[in-house]
Amino acid sequence: MLLRRASALAVIAATAALPIPLTSSGVLPIGSITVTGASLVDPGLIATASGIVAGENLLAARLRRGERAVAALPMIATARIRAGVPNNIAINVVERSLLLRWKLRGVTYLVDGGGEIVATADSPTFAPSAASAIAQLPLISDDRNDVLFEVGDALPETLF
Repeated sequence: MLLRRASALAVIAATAALPIPLTSSGVLPIGSITVTGASLVDPGLIATASGIVAGENLLAARLRRGERAVAALPMIATARIRAGVPNNIAINVVERSLLLRWKLRGVTYLVDGGGEIVATADSPTFAPSAASAIAQLPLISDDRNDVLFEVGDALPETLF
């Protein structure tokens, strides 16, 4: 653990000491961006949301900004982005755990374990393979017309 911290500090110190032209040049271009942990959300969407682009300088990549952008996606619980030598970016996500589908006024919402509406079932953020997993979630059909919710809302406990 101590060796790992010392190595990390050495990398930070060396990066801080690099001249600005080196960090803005194409000396260390990003060759690949990999996404792990995504089973429902489209990995291509996650990579795009990070704002990190293959070919840009590895030393100039804004990893924390990318983490915040990916974590802001509705279905993502946490996101971690790491730069790897010689030239790769690894994006690791944890998706929210879906509890059920809730159909209201012809729209099927997806609700997570915390009672929050995190997406609609037809959201373009989902990978094509997600449809079968979503279809297996329990479905609650709600015929009321006086209830209005949007993605991001928490369901009040009084509804159930």
